[in-house]
Amino acid sequence: MGGSLSSGDSAMPYIAGSEPHLISEYALSSEFLNADEHYWHVRYEYDFAALGIPGLIGMARFMKGTNVDLPERLGGSGQSESERDLELSYVVQSGPLKNVAFRVRNARYQNSFAANATMRDDNETRINVDYTWKLW
Repeated sequence: MGGSLSSGDSAMPYIAGSEPHLISEYALSSEFLNADEHYWHVRYEYDFAALGIPGLIGMARFMKGTNVDLPERLGGSGQSESERDLELSYVVQSGPLKNVAFRVRNARYQNSFAANATMRDDNETRINVDYTWKLW
């Protein structure tokens, strides 16, 4: 569980085209960095090793941003946004694919911004395959 309050006349700046995940814990759809935004989140993870399935982890997270201050053409002040993330990941424990990780992630993002805002309601699913090589 966590949260933050931002203040100022503009959103958190992006430096040199970067993607800042400063407070949103790597949310899939939004960064929750708007001007005057009040942000909170709750997250739950479960390791299925206790049920005899080592390497399987599930995660659910809900994030909410309120009091968003946008220019009038984008909806004005008092806007809100929310995101719900679900993730299921599995790391292969043995055999030729040992340490290869598979992840399925789903995010549902909604906001009250004006229709012409770049951030629109979104529902996306991502599938990742991860493997780390030790170089040295």
